[in-house]
Amino acid sequence: MRWPFLLIFFVALNSYATENCTSYSILKSLREEVSLTTTLAGSVADFDQRIDLFLELYEESNRNFIFPLVALHGAKWAKDYLTKNDYRLFLMSYQTLGLIAYKEINKLKILSYELKRINREVFIDVVSKYKTATKKIECNEKLKVLGFNQALIDSIKLSLSTTELSNTQKLAIYKEMLLYEQQKNVAPKIKELAKRLNFNLVERNLFLRPKVRFAYFPEGIKFKFKNFFDTEERIAHALAAAKLALQVGDEKVINSIY
Repeated sequence: MRWPFLLIFFVALNSYATENCTSYSILKSLREEVSLTTTLAGSVADFDQRIDLFLELYEESNRNFIFPLVALHGAKWAKDYLTKNDYRLFLMSYQTLGLIAYKEINKLKILSYELKRINREVFIDVVSKYKTATKKIECNEKLKVLGFNQALIDSIKLSLSTTELSNTQKLAIYKEMLLYEQQKNVAPKIKELAKRLNFNLVERNLFLRPKVRFAYFPEGIKFKFKNFFDTEERIAHALAAAKLALQVGDEKVINSIY
Protein backbone atom coordinates (compact mmCIF):
# COMPACT_ATOMS: atom_id res chain seq x y z
CA MET A 1 0.00 0.00 0.00
CA ARG A 2 3.00 2.28 0.35
CA TRP A 3 3.78 2.42 -3.39
CA PRO A 4 0.75 4.49 -4.44
CA PHE A 5 1.57 7.00 -1.71
CA LEU A 6 5.21 7.23 -2.77
CA LEU A 7 4.17 7.61 -6.40
CA ILE A 8 1.81 10.47 -5.51
CA PHE A 9 4.57 12.06 -3.40
CA PHE A 10 7.15 12.00 -6.19
CA VAL A 11 4.65 13.24 -8.77
CA ALA A 12 3.76 16.14 -6.46
CA LEU A 13 7.44 16.85 -5.81
CA ASN A 14 8.21 16.88 -9.53
CA SER A 15 5.21 19.14 -10.16
CA TYR A 16 6.44 21.58 -7.48
CA ALA A 17 9.98 21.61 -8.90
CA THR A 18 8.66 22.24 -12.41
CA GLU A 19 6.46 25.11 -11.22
CA ASN A 20 9.28 26.47 -9.04
CA CYS A 21 11.62 26.62 -12.06
CA THR A 22 9.46 28.49 -14.52
CA SER A 23 10.88 31.75 -15.85
CA TYR A 24 7.96 33.53 -14.18
CA SER A 25 8.79 31.99 -10.78
CA ILE A 26 12.48 32.92 -11.05
CA LEU A 27 11.76 36.49 -12.19
CA LYS A 28 9.14 36.88 -9.46
CA SER A 29 11.74 35.84 -6.89
CA LEU A 30 14.21 38.29 -8.45
CA ARG A 31 11.72 41.17 -8.25
CA GLU A 32 11.23 40.45 -4.55
CA GLU A 33 14.97 40.36 -3.91
CA VAL A 34 15.56 43.56 -5.91
CA SER A 35 12.86 45.36 -3.93
CA LEU A 36 14.35 44.30 -0.60
CA THR A 37 17.96 44.93 -1.63
CA THR A 38 17.13 48.37 -3.05
CA THR A 39 15.72 49.37 0.33
CA LEU A 40 18.73 47.98 2.19
CA ALA A 41 21.18 49.68 -0.21
CA GLY A 42 20.14 53.12 0.99
CA SER A 43 21.05 56.23 -0.98
CA VAL A 44 24.03 56.58 -3.31
CA ALA A 45 26.06 57.95 -0.39
CA ASP A 46 25.27 55.08 2.02
CA PHE A 47 28.48 53.13 1.41
CA ASP A 48 28.73 51.84 4.98
CA GLN A 49 25.32 50.13 4.74
CA ARG A 50 26.37 48.32 1.60
CA ILE A 51 29.72 47.34 3.10
CA ASP A 52 27.96 45.68 6.06
CA LEU A 53 25.53 43.84 3.78
CA PHE A 54 28.28 42.63 1.46
CA LEU A 55 30.04 41.18 4.51
CA GLU A 56 26.84 39.36 5.51
CA LEU A 57 26.56 37.88 2.01
CA TYR A 58 30.14 36.61 2.25
CA GLU A 59 29.43 34.93 5.59
CA GLU A 60 26.21 33.35 4.24
CA SER A 61 28.24 31.61 1.53
CA ASN A 62 30.36 29.79 4.13
CA ARG A 63 33.13 32.22 3.13
CA ASN A 64 33.37 30.70 -0.34
CA PHE A 65 31.93 33.60 -2.36
CA ILE A 66 34.71 36.17 -2.02
CA PHE A 67 33.28 38.67 -4.53
CA PRO A 68 31.43 40.70 -1.87
CA LEU A 69 34.49 40.63 0.41
CA VAL A 70 36.69 42.26 -2.24
CA ALA A 71 33.86 44.47 -3.51
CA LEU A 72 33.24 45.96 -0.07
CA HIS A 73 36.88 47.08 0.01
CA GLY A 74 36.28 48.55 -3.44
CA ALA A 75 33.29 50.41 -2.02
CA LYS A 76 35.37 51.60 0.93
CA TRP A 77 38.08 52.90 -1.40
CA ALA A 78 35.46 54.54 -3.64
CA LYS A 79 33.94 56.29 -0.65
CA ASP A 80 37.31 57.77 0.35
CA TYR A 81 38.30 58.62 -3.23
CA LEU A 82 35.02 60.34 -4.03
CA THR A 83 35.11 62.24 -0.75
CA LYS A 84 38.49 63.59 -1.86
CA ASN A 85 36.93 64.45 -5.22
CA ASP A 86 34.18 66.35 -3.44
CA TYR A 87 36.85 68.23 -1.47
CA ARG A 88 38.76 68.96 -4.67
CA LEU A 89 35.49 70.27 -6.08
CA PHE A 90 35.14 72.61 -3.10
CA LEU A 91 38.69 73.94 -3.61
CA MET A 92 38.12 74.46 -7.32
CA SER A 93 35.08 76.56 -6.48
CA TYR A 94 37.28 79.01 -4.60
CA GLN A 95 40.24 79.41 -6.88
CA THR A 96 42.26 82.56 -6.54
CA LEU A 97 41.34 85.63 -8.61
CA GLY A 98 37.80 84.34 -8.84
CA LEU A 99 38.67 82.17 -11.83
CA ILE A 100 36.21 79.34 -11.39
CA ALA A 101 36.58 76.39 -13.74
CA TYR A 102 32.84 75.94 -14.18
CA LYS A 103 33.12 73.26 -16.86
CA GLU A 104 35.56 71.10 -14.86
CA ILE A 105 33.57 71.56 -11.65
CA ASN A 106 30.39 70.39 -13.34
CA LYS A 107 32.14 67.37 -14.85
CA LEU A 108 33.63 66.44 -11.48
CA LYS A 109 30.19 66.69 -9.88
CA ILE A 110 28.76 64.35 -12.49
CA LEU A 111 31.67 61.90 -12.20
CA SER A 112 31.42 61.74 -8.42
CA TYR A 113 27.67 61.22 -8.35
CA GLU A 114 27.56 58.70 -11.21
CA LEU A 115 30.33 56.52 -9.76
CA LYS A 116 28.45 56.43 -6.46
CA ARG A 117 25.27 55.50 -8.35
CA ILE A 118 27.04 52.72 -10.27
CA ASN A 119 28.48 51.34 -7.02
CA ARG A 120 24.98 51.18 -5.57
CA GLU A 121 23.50 49.55 -8.69
CA VAL A 122 26.22 46.89 -8.79
CA PHE A 123 25.50 46.11 -5.14
CA ILE A 124 21.77 45.69 -5.85
CA ASP A 125 22.42 43.55 -8.92
CA VAL A 126 24.95 41.22 -7.26
CA VAL A 127 23.03 40.69 -4.03
CA SER A 128 19.57 40.28 -5.58
CA LYS A 129 20.69 37.95 -8.38
CA TYR A 130 23.01 35.87 -6.20
CA LYS A 131 20.28 35.37 -3.60
CA THR A 132 17.72 34.53 -6.28
CA ALA A 133 20.10 32.00 -7.84
CA THR A 134 20.80 30.34 -4.48
CA LYS A 135 17.07 30.00 -3.80
CA LYS A 136 16.47 28.54 -7.27
CA ILE A 137 19.72 26.64 -7.64
CA GLU A 138 17.90 23.43 -8.64
CA CYS A 139 16.62 25.21 -11.75
CA ASN A 140 20.03 25.04 -13.45
CA GLU A 141 19.73 26.27 -17.07
CA LYS A 142 16.53 28.18 -16.30
CA LEU A 143 18.71 30.55 -14.26
CA LYS A 144 19.94 31.94 -17.57
CA VAL A 145 16.82 34.09 -17.45
CA LEU A 146 18.84 36.18 -14.93
CA GLY A 147 21.38 36.88 -17.66
CA PHE A 148 23.86 34.33 -16.29
CA ASN A 149 25.86 31.98 -18.48
CA GLN A 150 26.34 28.33 -17.48
CA ALA A 151 29.82 28.97 -16.08
CA LEU A 152 28.46 31.53 -13.62
CA ILE A 153 25.54 29.28 -12.66
CA ASP A 154 27.98 26.43 -11.97
CA SER A 155 30.17 28.80 -9.95
CA ILE A 156 27.26 29.91 -7.77
CA LYS A 157 26.38 26.26 -7.15
CA LEU A 158 29.97 25.57 -6.13
CA SER A 159 29.98 28.56 -3.75
CA LEU A 160 27.15 26.93 -1.77
CA SER A 161 29.38 24.07 -0.67
CA THR A 162 29.10 23.40 3.06
CA THR A 163 32.86 22.92 3.23
CA GLU A 164 35.49 25.57 2.57
CA LEU A 165 36.73 25.54 -0.99
CA SER A 166 40.31 25.86 -2.17
CA ASN A 167 41.70 29.29 -3.08
CA THR A 168 41.77 28.23 -6.73
CA GLN A 169 38.05 27.43 -6.62
CA LYS A 170 37.21 30.65 -4.76
CA LEU A 171 39.13 32.70 -7.33
CA ALA A 172 37.35 30.95 -10.23
CA ILE A 173 33.95 31.76 -8.69
CA TYR A 174 35.00 35.36 -8.11
CA LYS A 175 36.21 35.72 -11.69
CA GLU A 176 32.91 34.54 -13.19
CA MET A 177 30.88 37.07 -11.15
CA LEU A 178 33.42 39.83 -11.86
CA LEU A 179 33.29 39.25 -15.62
CA TYR A 180 29.51 39.24 -15.56
CA GLU A 181 29.25 42.49 -13.57
CA GLN A 182 31.96 44.37 -15.43
CA GLN A 183 30.91 43.34 -18.93
CA LYS A 184 27.13 43.24 -18.58
CA ASN A 185 26.45 45.87 -15.93
CA VAL A 186 29.32 48.29 -15.33
CA ALA A 187 30.82 48.67 -18.82
CA PRO A 188 27.62 49.98 -20.51
CA LYS A 189 27.13 52.53 -17.71
CA ILE A 190 30.76 53.67 -17.85
CA LYS A 191 30.59 53.95 -21.65
CA GLU A 192 27.52 56.16 -21.36
CA LEU A 193 29.19 58.25 -18.65
CA ALA A 194 32.38 58.67 -20.69
CA LYS A 195 30.34 59.89 -23.65
CA ARG A 196 28.44 62.32 -21.44
CA LEU A 197 31.59 63.76 -19.81
CA ASN A 198 33.76 63.79 -22.94
CA PHE A 199 36.94 64.38 -20.94
CA ASN A 200 39.87 66.04 -22.69
CA LEU A 201 43.44 64.80 -22.14
CA VAL A 202 44.09 67.03 -19.12
CA GLU A 203 40.79 66.02 -17.47
CA ARG A 204 41.49 62.32 -18.07
CA ASN A 205 44.87 62.69 -16.37
CA LEU A 206 43.26 64.52 -13.44
CA PHE A 207 40.23 62.33 -12.85
CA LEU A 208 40.76 58.89 -14.43
CA ARG A 209 44.22 57.87 -13.18
CA PRO A 210 43.65 57.09 -9.50
CA LYS A 211 46.07 55.12 -7.37
CA VAL A 212 44.12 52.36 -5.63
CA ARG A 213 45.20 50.75 -2.39
CA PHE A 214 42.91 48.55 -0.28
CA ALA A 215 43.53 48.31 3.46
CA TYR A 216 44.60 44.64 3.30
CA PHE A 217 47.21 45.10 0.56
CA PRO A 218 50.77 44.23 1.61
CA GLU A 219 53.04 47.23 2.20
CA GLY A 220 54.05 49.13 -0.92
CA ILE A 221 51.39 47.66 -3.23
CA LYS A 222 48.93 49.90 -5.03
CA PHE A 223 47.26 49.80 -8.42
CA LYS A 224 47.91 52.72 -10.75
CA PHE A 225 45.19 53.15 -13.32
CA LYS A 226 45.99 54.49 -16.77
CA ASN A 227 42.28 54.88 -17.50
CA PHE A 228 39.64 54.01 -14.90
CA PHE A 229 37.03 53.92 -17.68
CA ASP A 230 38.80 50.98 -19.37
CA THR A 231 36.91 47.73 -18.67
CA GLU A 232 39.85 45.37 -19.17
CA GLU A 233 42.03 47.43 -16.84
CA ARG A 234 39.34 47.39 -14.12
CA ILE A 235 39.00 43.60 -14.51
CA ALA A 236 42.77 43.06 -14.33
CA HIS A 237 43.12 45.12 -11.14
CA ALA A 238 40.05 43.51 -9.57
CA LEU A 239 41.48 40.03 -10.20
CA ALA A 240 44.79 41.11 -8.67
CA ALA A 241 42.90 42.45 -5.62
CA ALA A 242 41.16 39.07 -5.19
CA LYS A 243 44.45 37.18 -5.43
CA LEU A 244 45.93 39.42 -2.74
CA ALA A 245 42.87 38.84 -0.53
CA LEU A 246 43.33 35.09 -0.79
CA GLN A 247 47.07 35.46 -0.20
CA VAL A 248 46.76 37.42 3.07
CA GLY A 249 43.73 35.48 4.33
CA ASP A 250 40.14 36.48 4.99
CA GLU A 251 40.72 37.34 8.66
CA LYS A 252 43.08 40.15 7.70
CA VAL A 253 40.77 41.26 4.90
CA ILE A 254 37.77 41.40 7.27
CA ASN A 255 39.65 42.97 10.19
CA SER A 256 40.99 45.74 7.94
CA ILE A 257 37.52 46.85 6.80
CA TYR A 258 36.96 49.26 9.66
